Amino acid sequence: VTNVGREVLSGNTKVTGRLKPEEIKLTQKALSEQSHDGKLFELLRKKRKAIADSMNLPPYVIFPDKALIEMSAKYPSSQYEMMSIHGVGAVKFEKYGEHFIRVIKNYLFENPGLKSGDILPSRQKKSGKRVRHFVIGEQYNAGKSIDEILTDLDIKQSTLIRHLLTYVSEGNRIDTKKLMLLTNLTPRQLKEITKIFDELGAEFLRPVFDRLNSEVSYDDLRVARVYYINGKKRIN
Repeated sequence: VTNVGREVLSGNTKVTGRLKPEEIKLTQKALSEQSHDGKLFELLRKKRKAIADSMNLPPYVIFPDKALIEMSAKYPSSQYEMMSIHGVGAVKFEKYGEHFIRVIKNYLFENPGLKSGDILPSRQKKSGKRVRHFVIGEQYNAGKSIDEILTDLDIKQSTLIRHLLTYVSEGNRIDTKKLMLLTNLTPRQLKEITKIFDELGAEFLRPVFDRLNSEVSYDDLRVARVYYINGKKRIN
């Protein structure tokens, strides 16, 4: 111990200073597990930004990245095909759909080896284990009660809802009658929420929560989102 150290330990000298904050490095996750056409994705992003800037809106309000990724994998060039894309409801299609269809059609014209309706394969994980959301979806569809699933898998209700959302977002179907018993939503509220999802998309709940003047809880909105996506996808 140095002389200065002894002074500090004896209490005769005070040490002051500031702790350097811990540096946390954040890594950006991949946009999606689904393979997509990167060039088309960038063209669609530019179009989205142009529309958003002209309307003084954040880009995600036009379409979320997930929608652009799916467009870049499937090349939808008609209303029928576009309406099967995540986040594209009737209202959003009417407002923005044709702008994006034109971009896709021009891209297909310049790349004759591609055609509308092509689907690039998803990147599959190498593990042979079935992913949790698929297990939960199968158990749900097999007739197990929600309480049974929660107990068997030792998960929370919020986790169940999250996995069912992933399950239906991949195009699988469920009977939502059991699911809706978890909410206090009236048919009128559910219809209103569905209209708002059509207009704003279902990627983010905060805009929907605000539109409803905070009168519907986030828990109910999460269940309503599963109901909405389950009823909407997939057309093709």
